[in-house]
Amino acid sequence: MIYWNVILCATKPIQVFAVVAVSLSHSINQMPCKYALAVKETDSIITLCERFDPSGSGSDLWQSLYKSGQLNYSCKLVICGVFLGLFSGDFNGSTNVDELGIAGCSRSFVKAGEIISNMAEFALVWDMPIVHFGGARKTYRRRYTRLFGENERSASNICVYSISMRQGWENAIENWQRLRSSLGNIGW
Repeated sequence: MIYWNVILCATKPIQVFAVVAVSLSHSINQMPCKYALAVKETDSIITLCERFDPSGSGSDLWQSLYKSGQLNYSCKLVICGVFLGLFSGDFNGSTNVDELGIAGCSRSFVKAGEIISNMAEFALVWDMPIVHFGGARKTYRRRYTRLFGENERSASNICVYSISMRQGWENAIENWQRLRSSLGNIGW
């Protein structure tokens, strides 16, 4: 049986270049793990929720989205990369608890018939650089740590890299698929 022991979660807002993010740090089976949820800045209104109770109903989060189109519950409002302040609904006054959730929202105004030129881009990263098996007798360092390291900024750096490379990756996939489909039935 596998047990996922989560010990003291903590969150942190991040801004790197044209990307704003929130990270969630905790551990799984005594292995440090960090998630980061990032949004590429555009002319939209970006709100990041630094903490909410993932074991609850989520009604506070959904109600704020329903009423205002943005996250207002325990959230930082970000416009063009400037954190404007903490809204109401502080989560027990602490970010160090057993379980936390994070969320992000990008809100744009689109007129009827208008074509959006800059869509919202999100990245979700899971950074667990060192893993162990067999009762922690064998430890492995994940391959991506060669590029991004094993530090406090690794998750946010992976987010920035992912968002900056997305268009190139999509183009490469489309080119590969176009080439394969032009060959016809190749016996797969």
